[in-house]
Amino acid sequence: MDLAEGLGQRLIQTEKEDYIIRGRGGRKIRDRDAPRWLENVVSIQHTAGTNEDQINQLAYLFVNDYDGPDVIFPNGYAGILEAFKGDYKIKLNTLVKEISRTQKGVTLGFEKINNQSFDAVLVTVPLGVLKRGDIKFNPVLPTNKQRAIDRLGMGTLDKVYLLFDRPFWDLSTTWILTPENDLPRGQFNQWFNLYPYIKEPIIMVLNGGPPALALSALSDEDIVQRALQTIYTAYSV
Repeated sequence: MDLAEGLGQRLIQTEKEDYIIRGRGGRKIRDRDAPRWLENVVSIQHTAGTNEDQINQLAYLFVNDYDGPDVIFPNGYAGILEAFKGDYKIKLNTLVKEISRTQKGVTLGFEKINNQSFDAVLVTVPLGVLKRGDIKFNPVLPTNKQRAIDRLGMGTLDKVYLLFDRPFWDLSTTWILTPENDLPRGQFNQWFNLYPYIKEPIIMVLNGGPPALALSALSDEDIVQRALQTIYTAYSV
């Protein structure tokens, strides 16, 4: 946020509690009539990226989350990169195989080029890379850190954006829930409506946890078709 505000980035606050549940044919569903599984999809799968039996619920419920409201960047995130310009070189497609600490600093072992030494190294690789052991650490990581790597997991949350010629859904509502789409539970059940914020006919749907992993086997065309099937079912008369 400090970077965004310092660069004069345009930010628009969204409404968390502004939602509607739409059934087949545009029927409005009251909260008390919504299927019970929908709450798990919205609150767990689309927040933690997995099912509730795969998380430490005590830690999840009492986590100190980020402060402040949710915002969107109507002009995109690219402008944030301006804050990181500096006098340094970027090497792409350079595979690091080993990180060794020495008395003089840190040495990186690469796959296809000579080793290089630095005063310090900041490692920000994904958790999955650490789990697979693709990078060898010398000396090995402390036991508590390796134990944390072994126990921690990464959730899955996918987003599909659809751009239409004109909007046909609830224009002023932020979140649209669609439990009646004849698809497996958790697939294409929660939509974020960008129209109130950027005045463009764009709507985004979330898929998280096991339902998202199941969808990953499909082609882009199949994914879009399921999304269209859902939104059209919710607003067909």
